[in-house]
Amino acid sequence: MASSGHLKPGEKGGIRVSVDTRGGAGHQYKTVQVQTNIPAAPLTQLSVSLQIKVLTQDGAKQPAKDKRP
Repeated sequence: MASSGHLKPGEKGGIRVSVDTRGGAGHQYKTVQVQTNIPAAPLTQLSVSLQIKVLTQDGAKQPAKDKRP
């Protein structure tokens, strides 16, 4: 969700993204599509990269395997 409904030219905003990490481990790569009012790019794709660490029952971090697409 953008920080406001509309941004004027030159204004900055934020986007919050949620990712379901259940069953995932290691590096994950996702994309987010953002609708804009820019005629040359009405739909812009953003790339998101994250590292998911697996915890054992005692709370220790386990190395995770990469899951690249």
